[in-house]
Amino acid sequence: MKFYDFLFYAGYKQGIKSRNYNDIPILGGMVPVSFCLCLNFATLYVILLDLSLLKAVDLDKILGIILGILWAASLYYYYAYKGRYKRIIEKIERKKDYIRYYNMPYILVIFIYMAIAISILAIVGYVFIYKDIF
Repeated sequence: MKFYDFLFYAGYKQGIKSRNYNDIPILGGMVPVSFCLCLNFATLYVILLDLSLLKAVDLDKILGIILGILWAASLYYYYAYKGRYKRIIEKIERKKDYIRYYNMPYILVIFIYMAIAISILAIVGYVFIYKDIF
């Protein structure tokens, strides 16, 4: 969870820096966390499908929209509940002074983790799709 907190912090700071999320700063941090969590859940879904622990689900457009709204609302509630996002920011601001890892450029952190999550999903998909051929 610590890495997701840092990913949230990086997205939050990048949103503040770009002035895109001045009205709702939590949203700046939620975007990369949401994207990466969705990729991680998609990877888990592919693995569980291959192990025959789940059946494939075909979602309607309306149900997909409802699930997307519920996903965003639950993440917003998670970070806004009792000012959790403020505690995350304060905790990382304190660590920035003595841990060099926390001083990386924020956009680099976001792109690195997104690249890792996409790569893992692609590798898992490739292995499970082409394992029957070989």
